[in-house]
Amino acid sequence: MTAHKHAALIMEYAKLAQEHERPWEFFEYRYNDGHPNNEVSAWMSIGMSPLDMDNVEVRLKQRTITLPDGTVLPEPVREAPEFTNVYYLPWPRSTSNDTYKMWWRSWNNDEYDEIYLSSGLIHLTEANARAWWNYFVRLAKKL
Repeated sequence: MTAHKHAALIMEYAKLAQEHERPWEFFEYRYNDGHPNNEVSAWMSIGMSPLDMDNVEVRLKQRTITLPDGTVLPEPVREAPEFTNVYYLPWPRSTSNDTYKMWWRSWNNDEYDEIYLSSGLIHLTEANARAWWNYFVRLAKKL
């Protein structure tokens, strides 16, 4: 028997439904088929249960944390990414055109990966890593 394509999300939805009256608010969706110009749409918040929506991808929203100074930042990854998946770290690397991008690595389950994971430095998007880097820069300017 083959599992439902959203089986893992349904399980997470069920857990959230036990604690929250509106569990769909923890999810977002995007169209992946039939969108104008055959483009994949941007991720959007859900106003109803997502489990029966056709032609959409569904995922949990990025969780955030609020720091003691009131700054809200994306929560770092807490579990190891899939083997060879790319992740980002909150420090820049230089590029040839004087711009910078966040440092990235592929998960290899090595000592460095484990150190970064246990230190709360791993992010699945460059934008999340950049948000943390910008926060660190603001902190350093206050010293």
